[in-house]
Amino acid sequence: MTPKPPRTRSPLTTVLSAVGGGLLGFFIGDALFSSGAPLWAVLLGLALGWPLQVLVHELGHAWFGRRVGLHLRVLGIGPVSWWPQQRRWRRSRVPALGFAYMMPPPGLALDDLARRYRHMIAGGPLVGLLFSVACAALALAAQGNASTVLWTVAGVGLLLNLVSALPLTGPGLLPDGARWRRLRPGSATARPEAALLALAAAAIRQRPRDWPPELLAALHAPLFDATARQYRAQVAADHGDLEGAARHLEDALALTEGQPPLLRAGFLAEQAYVSARRGDAAAARAALSAVPATPLLPDSSRARAEAVILLAEGRHAEVPEVLARGRAALDDPLCPHGVEEAWLGELEAALLPAPPARTLST
Repeated sequence: MTPKPPRTRSPLTTVLSAVGGGLLGFFIGDALFSSGAPLWAVLLGLALGWPLQVLVHELGHAWFGRRVGLHLRVLGIGPVSWWPQQRRWRRSRVPALGFAYMMPPPGLALDDLARRYRHMIAGGPLVGLLFSVACAALALAAQGNASTVLWTVAGVGLLLNLVSALPLTGPGLLPDGARWRRLRPGSATARPEAALLALAAAAIRQRPRDWPPELLAALHAPLFDATARQYRAQVAADHGDLEGAARHLEDALALTEGQPPLLRAGFLAEQAYVSARRGDAAAARAALSAVPATPLLPDSSRARAEAVILLAEGRHAEVPEVLARGRAALDDPLCPHGVEEAWLGELEAALLPAPPARTLST
């Protein structure tokens, strides 16, 4: 088991607080006190600024990704997500977040993949900052309440994109700047980080045992974060190596000890699933009970863990309803469809009655 990392005070919280407080204080303070603008104009700027700036930021990722051959699978903006292949909008379960899932073309070398992802990641903060500067320029030219709204929108954008561009990490946080730094050419983390991003895309369409071996090999050297260990646990479990899967999950939980429970939800749900498959229903139930209610964990993952625990407890009659709930959640933008559909299917097959034995006629 990997030893627990030493607890050090990360500078991220201090930096984020200073940057965020300074930016919002400058822009909103200027809007309120310098121009004597009404409070409602500032509130309107905040209400418009957050979703608009998230939209521009994520479109920046998508635009830069398309320029280097990555394909957009889903774009999440506030309470909705856009699915280009289906050409339709869906309701998102993570209303406070934005995300752009970019799929790489198959067969790319890891160094090329790292270069493309690095370009895509840079697009969000760069486009967002340019848009925020444009809003500030318009605010200088505008007058009255319109200027107040534009100043506030600019402040929100500068806050969002400058914080995103910071090359710092903290408990459960990996801003664009830190990921961009981990992908820098020639670094020890570039190939594993590229493998992580590629596996996140592979999990949408493939079950773990079918993931490209070259990605898994890069991920293994080194297993430098908890998500890498979770992926290795899923591969081990899909090959039937439940002991190996349990060890990887123990390492992931040790690395995330002290983080908010909602950021550990995925690791705890996987631990519950693996423990139940090993026949330890009590440990599995304890792990699942520690999983908080959070939209960051797809309902399909929670339902899968619950179903296998019920099977381990001998409560087979309750399993179909839980599996149906998991099936209904497969279209969640955060759901690794390739993983969940295959494993839910195996649990459904486990409920089927065994075929009658064939007797030899004389």
